[in-house]
Amino acid sequence: MENTRNLKIISGEKQASKSDEVEKRIPKAEWLDDPNSWNPGKFIEETAEFLYQTQGINEKIDQHLMAMLATEMETYIKCSAEMKKSGLLQVYNNGVTTGPSVHFGIAEKTIGNILRLMKELCLLPRGRPGNGKPTSKEMLEFFAGPNASNLGKV
Repeated sequence: MENTRNLKIISGEKQASKSDEVEKRIPKAEWLDDPNSWNPGKFIEETAEFLYQTQGINEKIDQHLMAMLATEMETYIKCSAEMKKSGLLQVYNNGVTTGPSVHFGIAEKTIGNILRLMKELCLLPRGRPGNGKPTSKEMLEFFAGPNASNLGKV
């Protein structure tokens, strides 16, 4: 039981080792540590490939939503980088008052925009097909088809 290095996971015709499966987990975003590494073109390519692989979506019209999402991501990343440098509070009125960083407010609004765009593109886990959401009885009956009455109740 201790030795799991040689454990083989079989998926389809391929065999993958346990270590290969672990490597497929979600990696840390590079821009989190290095905001200058953000590459909107690469983000769009990776996201478009993900959409195609998971949902078969390859619509040219989505290029606009993808561009908006990349732009919003860039704004958020810039704001986060500025907050790391200057902190969450700023001094205003020649040092008389302090208040939240303007970057905090921008980042907060940007997150809302990012989530709306991701939802529209079905990039959020809850919006992806086959996520385990319960299906209504009517939809189950529809998918069962007209000859399902002999199979019993759905």
